[in-house]
Amino acid sequence: MDQRPDIVRSINHLIGTLQDGERGYKKASEAAKDPRLQQAVAGELATQVSSLLSQHGYEAPADLVHGVASAYTASTSFPGQFARANQIVHRWLFTDSAQQSDDGWVIDLAHTGRLSLDASMKGDAPATRAVERRSFLSGYHTVFAGGGGYDVYSVATTYATAHDARAVAAGWAQTAPAQMVTSRRVSLTGTSLGDQATAWRMTMNAGGRDLPGYTAEWVRGDVIAAVFVVGRGATLADLARMARLQDARIAGAPVPPPPAGEQAKSAAAIIRDATAAVDAARSVHLVEHTPGQRLDFHAGVHVGAGTVRTPSGLMRARRVGRRVWFAGDRSFLLHARGAAAAARAGRWLAMPPSNPGYVGVANLTSTGFVARMMAPATAAGGLRKAGTAFLGHTLTIVIQVRKGDGTASVVFIAANGTPYPLRIDQPGTSGGVGHVMLSAWDRPIAVHVPAHVLDPAAGCPCT
Repeated sequence: MDQRPDIVRSINHLIGTLQDGERGYKKASEAAKDPRLQQAVAGELATQVSSLLSQHGYEAPADLVHGVASAYTASTSFPGQFARANQIVHRWLFTDSAQQSDDGWVIDLAHTGRLSLDASMKGDAPATRAVERRSFLSGYHTVFAGGGGYDVYSVATTYATAHDARAVAAGWAQTAPAQMVTSRRVSLTGTSLGDQATAWRMTMNAGGRDLPGYTAEWVRGDVIAAVFVVGRGATLADLARMARLQDARIAGAPVPPPPAGEQAKSAAAIIRDATAAVDAARSVHLVEHTPGQRLDFHAGVHVGAGTVRTPSGLMRARRVGRRVWFAGDRSFLLHARGAAAAARAGRWLAMPPSNPGYVGVANLTSTGFVARMMAPATAAGGLRKAGTAFLGHTLTIVIQVRKGDGTASVVFIAANGTPYPLRIDQPGTSGGVGHVMLSAWDRPIAVHVPAHVLDPAAGCPCT
């Protein structure tokens, strides 16, 4: 089912005209004064009203229903009401809630409505088209733009039997990757979407521009549903959320409630909760990648151990209480201390508190290291929630931190359970961006005093 050209045309139509919610409202209001649009809306209203009456056992002359609908769309009240509907209509498809009215979503009427059999079969294999011709009953598609930094395209098609729906979906799943610029299968962990659910991270070309996004397709009874989230702000979590909402409507289940817990809080409140979680934790596994350096430490309140790898070599460190030891390979010691120190490569060296490097090594092996990384976020005024994202199978809340010096960092905080920070992206001291991955929070760690330590009190020149 080659719906991608229609999506591309829709997105091209939306780019630059509907991204701003207020501007989109004004354009929708002006468009509603066009007699051609009024006639199109009147026709759709008449169809929906007639269908609703029929479902409840009533009949009304088609010309009467259409006449009433036409009178309404030609009235002076229609443009304003139509524009307002454009701003909130995405909730008709995805949710029954209208708690927020300022998110800037706008419906693209030109690419919303019934989907024909011919449109649904575009690009399909002959075997798939044969099933569609025999079994296709109806289809509907909608495009929304301007909310959350991405656009949404949703489509649902209904077939005579669930068996036929599954057969068509299997055909689409085989041909879908070839209709994208790039595609990679992804997993919607924790999201149940009926049968044959598949999801891709993809890139599509719109007006000569490659736009990233995600798409999911699944079967619910005799209905095939697909959701696309397209734009540089789109995340896998956005796709999962939209797909769950769409699936709930198809299944007739209650629409999932709005975010609760940490997701419902402000950015500042989430950072405060994450900082409190760090302060209460007794251990963490920290892996930091910065340009030219990699740290890997199991850091605890009382003990810690890990390694530092730099272009000049490898250093290992351990801490038990206030006692600290380190060992370096020949390259590391030669670069840091010279030939005399290099002769002791691989040997554990005790580091007394008087050593200038003591504090730095002790900090790396302590959970306080993470607390110090969180401190700028706690003090910053420029905090902004930037949606959600999956780190592996874990949903996180993304917080952007704008610092006083103009630089920015990004903190990924667990959305469920204890709000531990799981990743921190921040500018590197020597340029580039450093990535700190945090895991295994509050798990026991065992560190032992190394054997055969060279004690500086015995005359070791390496400290």
